Amino acid sequence: RRRSLCAQSEQQVMAQTSRRTMFVSSGVLPRLYHAHAAVCLLNEKNRPSSDLHTGRRMRSVCKAEALDTKRSGAPSMAEFYLEPKVLETLDSELPSRVDKLRRIMQEHVASIGDHHHHQLEMPVDREIEWFLLDRKLDVDAAALKLKEVCAWRASTRGVSAEAVEVQRSLQKAYIHNHVDAAGRKVLVIRAARHFKPRSHEEVLAAQRVMQTLIDDAVAELEAQNHKSSRGESDENSVQSECVLGIMDLRGFRLPNADPKLANFLVDCFFKYYPKRMNEMLLVDAPFVFRPTWLIVKPVLGKYSSIVRFISADKVGSYFPSGTPLPPDFHN
Repeated sequence: RRRSLCAQSEQQVMAQTSRRTMFVSSGVLPRLYHAHAAVCLLNEKNRPSSDLHTGRRMRSVCKAEALDTKRSGAPSMAEFYLEPKVLETLDSELPSRVDKLRRIMQEHVASIGDHHHHQLEMPVDREIEWFLLDRKLDVDAAALKLKEVCAWRASTRGVSAEAVEVQRSLQKAYIHNHVDAAGRKVLVIRAARHFKPRSHEEVLAAQRVMQTLIDDAVAELEAQNHKSSRGESDENSVQSECVLGIMDLRGFRLPNADPKLANFLVDCFFKYYPKRMNEMLLVDAPFVFRPTWLIVKPVLGKYSSIVRFISADKVGSYFPSGTPLPPDFHN
């Protein structure tokens, strides 16, 4: 009798909450089943909960999931950077491995350049070093990722200047002139200004604009760190080599949803610029954004922990007192 009542209870839950659970992470529904079954088993009258009670329970579970997205602070680079045993040999191993990876990339650029539509660009030593650190000093793994980056950069260089200028004029993204409280450059993405591209050239042009923005931000960060290492920067300033991403989702609608753009952003910060972004703020995410997030979250894997859902009035808490906020958040 108890098993049959629990089965009926689960059917009621499915009927009452199927529409809502489309936008709830996969771990919610099993927990809801177990909690509801436990209530039935402990109920002295052995009766399933009423439909009204089921609705209240579903809302409380959704609220608990929303609370999980509260800011708990940006994860430190040590959480996904280098293991202690790698750090012990860093000073002695890094220079030789940089030389080895540089030779591999020089041979690759020379061998592919004659057969590629666009000349491959040789990565600079700082980029080579960064990819080695990302791959825990594994030269072969770092070379594989760098080859993908070189091919991607070459593909975006073939876009016409007119197409790139059109995408730049839309101002879908920009780099803020001031760093945040952790010393990171700030990349602001205006999601409501993006619409699905009509041609492959538009896709590459948008990627070219994003590439230029991130390259400029990384160059500024490295220049600041170079001054800091020479003792030329302010003693109280905080330096970082990472980027804070802010995706402004105010005004986001279904025509703005583009899974290809979401996949590109994932590739951008985990393949082309690994570990450069260590925190992403999703500001005022509307209800229609949830299906897009459910598609992207499994792809991010453990890196989904760097994503924060916040409201627009909380953006200021990420900047030092007196520092101007990005123009979209002045009010």
